[in-house]
Amino acid sequence: MRCLTVIGSVVKYFPVKSNVPGCRSTFWKSLVQFLRLVLVAIIFSLPVSYMTAENWLNEFAYRIDPRLWYFVAAGIVAFGIAWFTVALQTVKAARINPTQCLKEE
Repeated sequence: MRCLTVIGSVVKYFPVKSNVPGCRSTFWKSLVQFLRLVLVAIIFSLPVSYMTAENWLNEFAYRIDPRLWYFVAAGIVAFGIAWFTVALQTVKAARINPTQCLKEE
């Protein structure tokens, strides 16, 4: 579910249009900005998800302790998925020939 959300937000945030000259430089700036947003979201969600999981697991008879590295690993995987998805959009934008885009206008 998270992967579909990331893919949808990347496609909406980074449309593959290169009919504006110099769009590749602005694309890279927005790429860094988007990955920063993903990183901030992961940093804020780690403590909340850890506390929620710990409270939920305390209610069971056979209690297990959530390890912090489970959540850190999930955050790293989420960041990797976001980076990979944005990288695919970057490759699509970089492969577009700017002269053809200017001819189509």
